[in-house]
Amino acid sequence: MAVKKKKAPAANPFQEPSSTDAGQLAIILEDMRDQFRIFGEGLLGLRERMDARFDAVDARFDRMERRIAAVEAAITQHSAEIRELRAEVRLIRDELTRKADLDQLRRLEARVADLERRVAAAP
Repeated sequence: MAVKKKKAPAANPFQEPSSTDAGQLAIILEDMRDQFRIFGEGLLGLRERMDARFDAVDARFDRMERRIAAVEAAITQHSAEIRELRAEVRLIRDELTRKADLDQLRRLEARVADLERRVAAAP
């Protein structure tokens, strides 16, 4: 058989607190104030650390943005230089296609040398 526990009588919230109750309440309230003060100090410390971290992250982003801007400027400059080099390569190709190749020159030189020998040998 189960033993029934006796319930403590419910406290009357409208009853005047005794001086002992008021003292205990004052102690509890003081403890809560201390805990809130400590909690607030902890939050302040956390905020300061977070602000410092965000400042560091902002500084890193600023450095990265400057580096990216420098890379973009370099790419723009290199792109312009590549366009200039392509134009120069086209000019060189055009000039080379208008020139005779080495084999043709050698054959022509041999023919000229042969003609010069014939002219020199002719009476």
